[in-house]
Amino acid sequence: MPAKNLLRVPDKDVYLHIYNKGVEGKIIFADEQDSTVFLGYLRDYLIDPQLVETQKKSFTVKGKTYQGTPHQPKNYYKKVELIAYSINPDHFHLVVHQKAHDVIQGFIRSLCTRYSIYFNKKYERRGSLFEGPYKSAQIPDTNMLLHLVTYLHKNHGSSAFSSLNIYLNKESCAWMSKFDFSLDAENEISMQGTTYNGYAENYQYTDKEKQLLTGLIIEKEPTLLERRILDKDLSSISKKTTDIEHKKEQPRDNKTRRIPEYIGLTITFLLLLTLGLRNVSITTLQAEASNNENQNKIQTPVAVNTINNTKYEPQEVLSASDSAATTDPLSLIYSYTVIKKGSGTILIYKEKDVNSGAITTAHDGDHFVAFPIDNDWYQIRFTDDSKGYILSKYVDIEQINSK
Repeated sequence: MPAKNLLRVPDKDVYLHIYNKGVEGKIIFADEQDSTVFLGYLRDYLIDPQLVETQKKSFTVKGKTYQGTPHQPKNYYKKVELIAYSINPDHFHLVVHQKAHDVIQGFIRSLCTRYSIYFNKKYERRGSLFEGPYKSAQIPDTNMLLHLVTYLHKNHGSSAFSSLNIYLNKESCAWMSKFDFSLDAENEISMQGTTYNGYAENYQYTDKEKQLLTGLIIEKEPTLLERRILDKDLSSISKKTTDIEHKKEQPRDNKTRRIPEYIGLTITFLLLLTLGLRNVSITTLQAEASNNENQNKIQTPVAVNTINNTKYEPQEVLSASDSAATTDPLSLIYSYTVIKKGSGTILIYKEKDVNSGAITTAHDGDHFVAFPIDNDWYQIRFTDDSKGYILSKYVDIEQINSK
């Protein structure tokens, strides 16, 4: 039989308490940004689609700019209602109303998967973020719903990342459905004729309330991590969450220890061999480049980073003569290259990644010096000794014959 709190209730129009925590009790909300991102994902899934402003965005492919609508996450509006929530450093609570048949599983799976991808990427970690499948408990009536929501607010509501302020009418939330307990006659008796504000203020988590909430709380005891952990340096928190995954195995024998030496010797040999071959044609390159110095230095227009619309100043590309004359021996391995005809306007990137942002642009027929670093990328050197990267499919090595 399934373990307790892992049973899924497919029926519609039921209220459920959803709970999950970090694997091995680790932190899953390390700072305010993490909590805000998690709430942002909840908003995406639960908000009325008509309230979402979908704007077309521009993107560039092979030098051509297009406009399109970004992918929108699946929406559970009118299928799932969020009644209350509480986000804590190592776990979260959600109280939800399943209005459609068997939709909570897909909703929680999508939410947790999306957040795990965000968290692992931010903190450079791998593996599962959550302890396992989420736990759930069905809430039998609105009287118990009142007790549970108040318990979460009183024991988990010290954080700004809970629905307490919404129930106290200090904040509003378009994608959360605050339950109006005052409309229920039974809860009027439990609340002793007062408003939720007054009831929550005087609420005490006694043995009686604990007995009433048996089976609904799910977590063992309300032993919470203090929120001051959010003020700690993120680098130390990141290390704590990833130390096991990023431990490196120590060398086990002398052969293993000497591997870096072998690699270093191989690289040195290849570099010296390349320098020797380049020296044969340096004189020819200098003579040719001196006659075409003005043509070999390309002054390109300002390029726009299509990721965040940041403008970069033009960069002057190092010419063949500059490369040959420099005292830097690495410059001798750069090839005199030209953009293939028909390529149009080509972006030169900051890193070996088309998403890293453009530094400047090149055009078909432009000349410059570059170094192939792999099958896909060339590294371009500028006159200020900075570097850029261009896709190798746009580059030809121009043959320069001595006169």
